[in-house]
Amino acid sequence: MSRGNLLLIPVDRNDTGYRYHPLLRDCLRNELRRDEPGRARELHRRTSAWYAEHGDPDRAIEHAVAAEDAERAGELLWARLPHSQLTTVQRCLDRFPAGEIAAHPSLAPSAATGQR
Repeated sequence: MSRGNLLLIPVDRNDTGYRYHPLLRDCLRNELRRDEPGRARELHRRTSAWYAEHGDPDRAIEHAVAAEDAERAGELLWARLPHSQLTTVQRCLDRFPAGEIAAHPSLAPSAATGQR
């Protein structure tokens, strides 16, 4: 499929998994923003839940942050904190203003660990 110029990129050498080519991804995102401007947050929330259920907490955190769901991001980050790389913690915390971090009991402890 990836060799058929279908705007797919293999994620492994065995061609068992694919992702959209960045041009197609960007086109689909722009279309979503134009046609259903409020839907992206909900899709990120659902994607976060899917990744969490399927054992990929780092991607679950990324999508919770993209959904601007500070409560969910905090819960996931706190549960993952001992195992998360500093860059993951920092990227998550940088996406939220200090007041929002302080206002969410699940996000504040991650910032209080000195990671920010």
